[in-house]
Amino acid sequence: MDNDNAKSQAEQIAAALMDSGQVWHTEDGRSMTDLLEAAGARRRPYTDTLPIRHELPDGSAIIEGDGGWDVGFPSTDDDDRYGCTCWAGVCDADQCTDGCACGCHASEPDAVLASGYPDGVEDFDEPGEHRVERDGDRDLQFAGWMLGEGEHGTGGEVPSDWTRGITVRVFLTTGGRLITASRRWSRWEGASETSSAAAHDSPEAALAWLRGDASKGKLGPASKDAWEAACAAWPQLAGQDVERID
Repeated sequence: MDNDNAKSQAEQIAAALMDSGQVWHTEDGRSMTDLLEAAGARRRPYTDTLPIRHELPDGSAIIEGDGGWDVGFPSTDDDDRYGCTCWAGVCDADQCTDGCACGCHASEPDAVLASGYPDGVEDFDEPGEHRVERDGDRDLQFAGWMLGEGEHGTGGEVPSDWTRGITVRVFLTTGGRLITASRRWSRWEGASETSSAAAHDSPEAALAWLRGDASKGKLGPASKDAWEAACAAWPQLAGQDVERID
């Protein structure tokens, strides 16, 4: 977790969860509950009914809602936010008084959840929960969208006749990161499958991974198809499917 003293405990937990409002596990597998318990959070008041205010020892808070979370308004010596379940990204702190009397959490949850999404997904369906396999490491689990898929194989003229091949997929997380994943498969008896995946903070990093994942260090047919589909699906990747020369 971030040790930056300038950040509140709630902000550090949010950063560990990619500040998304929809990611519930860190990259190393810790859940939001694990982070809250380790930091000494308590529910104020204690309840199992959503929304829940998880208040940290420094007064900052994480507000857990139905399907999402956000940083809440902090309690201070002069302003105890007991019972306040307002999301700081929506409500005006000056209006949020008397135990969340403003009701912003109940009236505008969609605005808060959407505000944590990357640009360009306004026309996408609701994000799904995904898990991609990685040989020799923990699988990657995240909420987001599959942007593109490509498949290539050998052993036949049409995909149904292929005896071995590779499937490549490109995903976008609700936190704005790109996930690239590949699975090499075979229908030969006794042959094993291999799976690889990684998370990236930029298109350049995702492309570099796709090239490195290929045996010849360049985009193979499946990787190229998946990347071009991703560039067509997400406006933020527009133009990344070609290398422009002036």
